[in-house]
Amino acid sequence: MKRFLKKIKYKVEAIFYILQRTIFSPFLKVKVPLNSKIIVDTHVKFHKGTRIIFYGGSANIGQDSIICNDSKFIIGLEGKLKIGHKCILGEYGIYNVFSDLIIGNNVITADRVSFVTNNHKYEDINTPIKDQPSTSKEIIIGDGTWIGMNATILAGSRIGKNCVVAAHSVVKGEYPDYCVIGGIPSHILKMYNANTGAWEKVD
Repeated sequence: MKRFLKKIKYKVEAIFYILQRTIFSPFLKVKVPLNSKIIVDTHVKFHKGTRIIFYGGSANIGQDSIICNDSKFIIGLEGKLKIGHKCILGEYGIYNVFSDLIIGNNVITADRVSFVTNNHKYEDINTPIKDQPSTSKEIIIGDGTWIGMNATILAGSRIGKNCVVAAHSVVKGEYPDYCVIGGIPSHILKMYNANTGAWEKVD
């Protein structure tokens, strides 16, 4: 009987979340476009003020993930957004998806974290920067990683699994599993040593 009631509960929740993202969205101020290229798994929660601005590309948001208040997703024509299962993404996040942005399972971010997959070119001094072309590179965040408040993750960055990104960091580059990253520009502060079973400072 419990198993049967649990199935009903999940079905009711799934219907509610669909209504939340569609019929109720004007009242909750949640703006998620409906099309076949945006796939939202079951038990995903979009909180108030979330917007997805869709110019093409695709998005796939995994089961049981939570998108907190006032997050903004901009998905460009060539962009592919993939958010894994059981992620918690903090308030006022900015997700600039003009190339692939892949966020693994069980990732958590604090508030005001930005992911920026594109850069403006500025070489031509006779043309306003807004009118010059831009370049884009993918960003990959490994499973179980925690990103601190006000961090910015720049195009081309790859962060391994179970990493920590310190608050206010500006991250660019590739980082292995099990490390603590911080600074402007970012660098490795600590790494997990499997031999000692401890997180150790890196000189």
